Amino acid sequence: MTSSVKAKQSSTPKKCDICQKYAGILSCAGCEQMFCRKDFNEHRQQLSTQLNLVISDADLLKENIEQTCDATTSKVFDEIEKWEMEWMKKVKMAADRAREEVRDIVAEPKKQLKRITDDVRPRMAEEDFVEYDLNRWMDEIKQLTVDIKAMSSTLVIEGGDECEWKRLLK
Repeated sequence: MTSSVKAKQSSTPKKCDICQKYAGILSCAGCEQMFCRKDFNEHRQQLSTQLNLVISDADLLKENIEQTCDATTSKVFDEIEKWEMEWMKKVKMAADRAREEVRDIVAEPKKQLKRITDDVRPRMAEEDFVEYDLNRWMDEIKQLTVDIKAMSSTLVIEGGDECEWKRLLK
């Protein structure tokens, strides 16, 4: 045998880091201490107890998270439902306003045409008109025709992600 091997064999074995009484025959890879068989078993039991506490805490946390998330989810879903209903109501109101605005815009040329015809018919029946009247009525009808054509191209619904709810028509 070589001298270094003899030196290791002849030296006294390292003692257990816990009891300092028995030889340290087992090493813990975690804390790097040396243990005798009895103290190693106790050390492993302590680690198992600590692991059980970690698992218990994790289980309690999981239960708490589930309860909290369920309550929060339910509350947030209720708020989303309320928000959705409020916006649907606002959209309906805006659409109703837009319809009314279109009715008013479309009714205006009808009113103007009625006014013109209410002026023309009695004067025609009584033969109470001159070139000036004919020219005026023709101009009014031409202007009304232009206005009606322009109206169909100007009545456009504003679409997109942003909407001015009070004024939906351009």
